[in-house]
Amino acid sequence: MCDAVAVGLCGGCRAALEAAPVPDLRPELDSVSSVFSYSGVGVELLRALKFSNRRRSLALLVGAALPALSGEPVELVVPVPPEPARRRRRGYDLPDLVARAVARRLGVARAQPLRRVDHGSQRTRDRVERTLLGGYEARRRVAGRVLLVDDVVTTGSTARACASELRRVGAGSVALFVLASTPPPSSRLSSRGPPRLRSLGIADSEVSSRCR
Repeated sequence: MCDAVAVGLCGGCRAALEAAPVPDLRPELDSVSSVFSYSGVGVELLRALKFSNRRRSLALLVGAALPALSGEPVELVVPVPPEPARRRRRGYDLPDLVARAVARRLGVARAQPLRRVDHGSQRTRDRVERTLLGGYEARRRVAGRVLLVDDVVTTGSTARACASELRRVGAGSVALFVLASTPPPSSRLSSRGPPRLRSLGIADSEVSSRCR
C-alpha cells in the first residue's frame, strides 16, 4: 500500500479495495454494514489505521458508509470496548475513533455502556465456551436503536456478545457498522465489480490523486 494513507487514499489504493462481504449475524444483530473487505489492500489499510494511527482516511471511509447508515434512525452509537492494556499501549482505540466519527456525521450521541469482563483464563477454554461466556457486560440501560461499531468483523462472536448484552439492558434493535469484514474462507468473488468506495458515491476529487 502507498504512503498516501497518511493524507487520505490514492486512486489506485481505493480501486484495489474489494467489495465487503456482509455476514448474517441475526438474531443478535438486525443488520451489518461494512465499507471494504479485509483482504489485500484492505488488510494494509486497516493495519495502518489500527497500529500506526494513520487516521486521515477515516473521515473518507465513514463518509462512504453514511448513506447506508442513514436508512433507519439511530438513537445511540456504541463502540466495542477495547482491551485496557492494548488501549494504554497504543494511546488510542480505533473502534472508539470510528464511533465518534459516525456519531458526529449522524448527529447522535456516542456512549460506552459496555465493559469487558474477565471470566478467568481464556487459554483453557475452547471457542464455544468463550462465546457462551460473552466477555462483556452493560453498566447502564439503553433504549431504542443502537449502532454498534467495531473496526473489523471476522466470526461475529464479539459483535453478537455485545449486541446480546445491549438488548438485555433495553436496546430495541442493534445494528453493526465495521470498516472491514473478513471474507469467508470458501468465498471467491467471480468479479470484483466497481470498487466499494466508488459504489458508495465517493468522487475521485475526494481522494489523493497519486501515490507518494
